[in-house]
Amino acid sequence: MSDRRILLAIVGIVCIAFCLPGCANDPEQGVTDFADSDIEWPTLHEREDLIETILLCYENFDKASLEELGHFYGNVLYDDASDDNDYVWMMDARDVADGHPALLTRAQDINATKNIFSRASELELFISPHQWIEASDICAGCWETTRVYSIVMVTGTGDEAKYMASGEMNIRFIAGPHHDDSGKWAIHVACDLGKIQ
Repeated sequence: MSDRRILLAIVGIVCIAFCLPGCANDPEQGVTDFADSDIEWPTLHEREDLIETILLCYENFDKASLEELGHFYGNVLYDDASDDNDYVWMMDARDVADGHPALLTRAQDINATKNIFSRASELELFISPHQWIEASDICAGCWETTRVYSIVMVTGTGDEAKYMASGEMNIRFIAGPHHDDSGKWAIHVACDLGKIQ
């Protein structure tokens, strides 16, 4: 099984184990503003703040609390009050053909990401810089960017260490006005476009 498939299997297991309705891992429980945080979290007033926040979450996976990481990671994902138009993570078509779900909901993505943070002994996420282009054909006020990303994760230590690396993959982010403040940004959709051939 490829490293990417192993990583996707971890995400799938996490979704089944931790993302069912009524789960104690609700990303909205116990939310504070984390004003005393040692991390200088972006304000989300710029689109690029979304990417910077995600990178900071991964960079600080072993320094900040899961509650803080879940709060700031979740804050970049669009949260529709009616749940009808919440953020979604869309899987690569090849992964869907292999039996993975077509998408992850906002809550599933937050919980899966928090589970990655809690299981990793080493973790590195790279997202390449790239421009944002207007995407008003998708939604009013939306912008999009397609970037290269990769993730390296080590679980366990010593003889028990397991190394997983995704290789370079493409991802498309669609950002629009934030759910709490129209002067801020949120990611409405993330599309995994698969491994670079």
